[in-house]
Amino acid sequence: MLNARLGLMMFLQFFIWGAWYTTIAVYMSASGLETLTHWPFTVNPIAAIVAPFFLGLVADRYFATERVLAVLHLLGAACLFIAPGLISRPGAFIGMLLIYNLCYMPTLGLSNSLAFHHIRAQEKQFPLIRVFGTVGWIVAGLFISFVLGRYAGGRLPEETALPLYTAAAGSLVLAMYALTLPHTPPPARGEPVSIGSIVGLDALRALGSPSFYVFVLSALLISIPLAAYYNFTQLFLGASGVTNIAATQTLGQMSEVFFMLLMPLFFVRLGVKWMLIAGMAAWVLRYVLFALAAPTGTFSLIAAGILLHGICYDFFFVTGQIYVDKKSTAAIRGQAQGFLVLITYGVGMLIGAQLAGALYNSFLGTADTLLPEQWQSFWLVPAAFAAAVMVFFGIAFRERERQGAAAAAAAGLAAVLLVGGCSGGSGNAGDAGAASADSQQAGSSPARGDGSGVASAPDDTAGWIVLFDSTTGLDAWRGYRRTDMPAAWQVQDGTLAFTPGAGDGGDIVTREQFGDFELVLEWRISPGGNSGVFYRGLESTDYIFETAAEMQVLDNAGHADGRSPLTSAGSNFGLYPAAREVTRPIGGWNEARIVARGPHVEHWLNGVKLLEYEQGSDEWKARVADSKFAAWPGYGTAMRGHIGLQDHGDEVWFRNIRIRPLGAD
Repeated sequence: MLNARLGLMMFLQFFIWGAWYTTIAVYMSASGLETLTHWPFTVNPIAAIVAPFFLGLVADRYFATERVLAVLHLLGAACLFIAPGLISRPGAFIGMLLIYNLCYMPTLGLSNSLAFHHIRAQEKQFPLIRVFGTVGWIVAGLFISFVLGRYAGGRLPEETALPLYTAAAGSLVLAMYALTLPHTPPPARGEPVSIGSIVGLDALRALGSPSFYVFVLSALLISIPLAAYYNFTQLFLGASGVTNIAATQTLGQMSEVFFMLLMPLFFVRLGVKWMLIAGMAAWVLRYVLFALAAPTGTFSLIAAGILLHGICYDFFFVTGQIYVDKKSTAAIRGQAQGFLVLITYGVGMLIGAQLAGALYNSFLGTADTLLPEQWQSFWLVPAAFAAAVMVFFGIAFRERERQGAAAAAAAGLAAVLLVGGCSGGSGNAGDAGAASADSQQAGSSPARGDGSGVASAPDDTAGWIVLFDSTTGLDAWRGYRRTDMPAAWQVQDGTLAFTPGAGDGGDIVTREQFGDFELVLEWRISPGGNSGVFYRGLESTDYIFETAAEMQVLDNAGHADGRSPLTSAGSNFGLYPAAREVTRPIGGWNEARIVARGPHVEHWLNGVKLLEYEQGSDEWKARVADSKFAAWPGYGTAMRGHIGLQDHGDEVWFRNIRIRPLGAD
């Protein structure tokens, strides 16, 4: 149900954009403004440059995301209704489009940020949500060509103001619908405001690495030739004799749907770098096909070039959004997505629109349209530019990917946009001595904290159930909502190991359920890796994290989530922060312990109590209501359920897993 609601948001978001963006140049040319058609594609990126001010200053700090969406789309609807009346005054018309885009462009980052806030398994959920945006763009194009054509008075509907009015109506609908979306409070509420944070420089510094800077520069550069596609494909189609211009351009979005659905598979096979390179290579081929088609207007070559849009967009822009989100922490996620909008749809498209407009006008002269041979020369220029960017990125982008990290490129996403209530848990962390005292009260020995890697099995084995150790198999486990064990979970050298790409994956759970318990285990995570231990989980939803609490398993030093205590190793993910950093260096074993007795829950790591809380208390309910978990009514309601281990796309190892039921469990 949540995915459907977010999918409808994306549908309307891109229906609006597709209704006017793919037809505006034709409308302006038919109105005598053929030398000014690049200006809508100039004011659009100007607005994208301003967008981070809304994302970083307004949405992240002061107002709920869904309310900002509603206000901006309401204002945008008014602008689009007014704009056609100004077509005889070019300056005023373009100025109104600028005002409209100042309202619309921030909503791209806002819609992404809202979706990421309410989902956890981005590599599985986000493409399926985002694909509805592509469907919205397709429906807009088909509606314009085949429905509005009946009301265009014998003209091409793209030559009239009807697409602008259609976009205005869609914007009004989305403004009302946004108020029904899940509450998404500002994640950086109460933090100091700075210019760096507003424009995304704080996010750039936080995410900074040589590979990330190469990605940023490449994203900016590849957006320059993209402007030529959006601006001049519609004019090229008209010059080639195509009548259903808007509908023909939807071929690109149809292929986008296809490749969007296949993105999880491509992530596993290719990884981030080769996904991005494939996207850029498709851009080169698209422009080459347009150039080859130009002299004779060969529709098959034109259609093939448009169909490549699925790879062009999905493999670069959607992959880039996921790549940025994976590297982001909760407090900067809105800024980071806004920064990506700034450098691509902002600076890159601004430069591209002006360069493409100047290039087109240099060929146009005093004519009404380009000759076929001129179109061929025109398209070869962005083809060469895109090829140069692709070669640069292929050589310069050297982010190290671990074995199996092709899957981890998406699956390791940090899916928490945390808001408010980020203070410590209801109790303070104790030291190792306090851990020992509490362990003795519980009737077990404390976990060893000497880093020797010696198993931390309880000295007194009475009452303990072995869920996994070096002498047992996997009989105590099965896949979540499955009867068998996913092949990616295997016994390796006495450990229970998850290896991405070794077979089908997914979270695993104990066959038995537990209510009050003491759970001890050891874990080791791969560099930059992410996983988790769930407890009191049910199988009533698609994902265990929709019902179960989680103890985070993380490489704090190598993963973006490690920068926030609320998402670092040992935390009650997204609700209660870890009080201290106590993880061992990467490659070492960490001893974890979870004690759940009635509503009282404690997290221990390497002999240190990191947090405690009361499940179902007023404080707990407030934290849940102010988090992404508010979207799932069943979250944390069970006092008895399965223990689970998470497939987050990264290599992880567990050993010496034991549980002791407490009380009358």
